Amino acid sequence: IIYKEGRVTEDIYLSQVCEVLDLVTDDNTILVADLHFEDKYLPEDAMLKPRGLINHASHVDSFQCPPEKGGEWISLQKIITTENSNINISKILCNKQEGVAFGHHPLEFEI
Repeated sequence: IIYKEGRVTEDIYLSQVCEVLDLVTDDNTILVADLHFEDKYLPEDAMLKPRGLINHASHVDSFQCPPEKGGEWISLQKIITTENSNINISKILCNKQEGVAFGHHPLEFEI
């Protein structure tokens, strides 16, 4: 992971991701985040299913890779709740921005 200040080590990344995911402890919490990986590529300790969490946006491609990496669309952004949450999340859409060559595009959804 690269930030303006330089490269963040995998240990620091994993520590920060786990700390944020640990905040989703009840059925009344929604975490909206970009964890920099598609769900299937998250580090083992950050996998959602073993934590009893679900990403409602896993089917929504909202990040376009740079042209030199193929320009494909992938799903990086997450709308996370517990699997048993009573919160209904629906109508999840990606608002693709005209003139944006690559990068994140905003999600829209209803609660």
